[in-house]
Amino acid sequence: MPSRPRSEGAHTLPELLLVVLVLSAMAVAAIPRFSLAVEQARVDQAAATLHAIWVAQRLQLLETDSFADDLVTLSDAGYIAAAIDTASTPFDFSIGDADADGFLAQAVRSGSTTWTGTLMIDETGTLSGSTDDGDDHVATPTDIE
Repeated sequence: MPSRPRSEGAHTLPELLLVVLVLSAMAVAAIPRFSLAVEQARVDQAAATLHAIWVAQRLQLLETDSFADDLVTLSDAGYIAAAIDTASTPFDFSIGDADADGFLAQAVRSGSTTWTGTLMIDETGTLSGSTDDGDDHVATPTDIE
């Protein structure tokens, strides 16, 4: 029995499997980059929030000659949104070591089993810290000016 000629628009099963294999490999290779891009966006958002806390602390210093030692004080004064104090994912925000001379505000990464780290800003506006996933992927805040 002679075999039928293949129609011009049809593909064989091995050809389809090869295409699926190549697409799967490309998707697997893209996942770490996508994860890093998402984390970078979260870190930049947390850095922007820390910058807002820094601005609020500057206003607090002008009004009271001292930096606030917690976010509630800044919220009650109307310098920041109350939601910053209660928000917990993907970062927990807090203020430590505040007095008339300085403060340190922190954003600690939370809500992730992969990413960990802490971002900080001090009274000079110096932003530092990063998050990492333990696989040599690090997200650091971009400069805020």
